[in-house]
Amino acid sequence: MADEVITRPTLDTILERINALGGETRAGFGRVEQRLERIEIRLDRVESIALETRADVRELRLEFNELRSHFKEPV
Repeated sequence: MADEVITRPTLDTILERINALGGETRAGFGRVEQRLERIEIRLDRVESIALETRADVRELRLEFNELRSHFKEPV
């Protein structure tokens, strides 16, 4: 019985520490998930801007080619 009295608080302490670690781990994963969501939003914005820029460059290229063809035509 003496062993049980000494062991019980130790087991309770270990369980408390395990539970605390589990809580900290869950909170940490939650923070990581939030960061990843913010990064994903930013990447979506960058992708959108890149697509717009690509479309603008294509449009400018067409306009430039059209302008260049006007200069190549004999007057």
